[in-house]
Formats: sequence, structure tokens, C-alpha cells
Amino acid sequence: MASIRASVDTMLSSSDYRLLQDEGAKVEKAMSQTKGIVSVLKTWDMDKVVYNLDIDEQQAMEYGVNRSDITSQLQMMLRGVPVATFPKANSIDYTVRVWLPQKQIDDFSTILNTLIVTPKGKIPLSKIAKQKQFKASAERMVGAIIVNNAILLIHFALEQIKEGMSKRDAMLESIKIRTRPVLMTAFAVSVGMLPVAQGSAIGLERLAPLRAVAIGGLVVGTLMTLIFIPVGFVWLVGEEAVVGED
Repeated sequence: MASIRASVDTMLSSSDYRLLQDEGAKVEKAMSQTKGIVSVLKTWDMDKVVYNLDIDEQQAMEYGVNRSDITSQLQMMLRGVPVATFPKANSIDYTVRVWLPQKQIDDFSTILNTLIVTPKGKIPLSKIAKQKQFKASAERMVGAIIVNNAILLIHFALEQIKEGMSKRDAMLESIKIRTRPVLMTAFAVSVGMLPVAQGSAIGLERLAPLRAVAIGGLVVGTLMTLIFIPVGFVWLVGEEAVVGED
């Protein structure tokens, strides 16, 4: 059916534009060598914003809408809705789309205040959805680093007590040995979060507000691990109980 013409769109996405450059070249080469394809063109969109919505299913049901209803209305606003077409001889018609200005699309507060049409009337999106997954993930990540370090610190001190050390000396020895790994872990994660904090990681600009949660949490958590955990250990743990367990 050589007389039928149509376009083939391939979209690649990545947080690293350098990977896109290489992979895009591979796709372009493969399509250029595919029989029947007349021309190949690459276009780049480096300011893409991804929204992750946590929809309150029960609240949405009370308003008579489901997840697909909400996402379809948002897609019309973010991706545009066809309003007209212009014919072109021997080709596919041009489609005219209308959508929000880019500045409003990138503003999450604008998205949350978007009116969603429901059987009970129009309501703001914030009534039935909010963004919290990334914040919760960052908090869990920071907590898991902190918790693991505390466990290792206490475990090593307990082992030293079983070998005959006093709980004070055991904890001091544990701090001496574990301080470097704890600081290295906190430093490595903090450095890894800098591109996110600065908003320079392509596709992760929306996570910039989490820098206080991730980096600040690591700093405070590290201090708590090295100061408050040892103090609480020496104050609360009984040497006789630890030796008795052995």
C-alpha cells in the first residue's frame, strides 16, 4: 500500500540529555534504514515537567469521578485539545490545538487549582488529588539511611560489651569506627542530591523543593546518630542484660 502516507512518532525520555542524544541518534539511524520511510527528523523538548498525582479515590467517588475522568481532563489542559483543522492537498490535515501557557503548566499550584468537571459541579483538583509521593519517598530514604547507621552503631557496641568492655567504652569505640562510614554515606547522598536541589537535573526540576527534606534531614539525622543515639544507649542499656543474653 505504497500510496498511503502517515507519520511515525517515537518519543524517548531520560533524566540525562546526553543519553537521549546517543539513543536518539541510534533511533534516527534505524528509521532512516527502514524501507518505506521517506524522511526522519529529530526534535528535542528539554523543559518537560512530569506530575505525579496522588488521587484520593474515596473523595473522587463522592464527587462522581474516577481516575480516568481526572487524567483525561488534565491531559486536555496540559497537552492541548484540537479546536480546528486546516486541509492540505494529498496529505494529513493540520490540527490546531489550544492549551495553557507554558508558565502556567510548569506551576504546580495552577494545576492543583484547575477546575475538574464532576456530576456535582466544578471542583478544584486539590479537593481530590495532591502531590506527596516524592516527598514521602525522600523522607523514607532519609529515614532508612539514619536507621541503618543507628542499628550498626548499637550492634557494634553490644558486641564490644559482650567481649568485656564497659558500655561507655564500647559506645566510644563504636563511634570511633562507625563515624567515617556514617559521614561518607551522608556526604555521598547529599552530593547526589545537589543536581536535584539546584534544579539542574533534566526532568527532575519538580523535586527541587525536596532539598530541605533530603539534605537537611541527612545532616540532622547524622548528628542525631552520632550524638543522641550514643547518649541514650549509655543511659538506658544495662551491661548485665547484654552479657546475660550471650
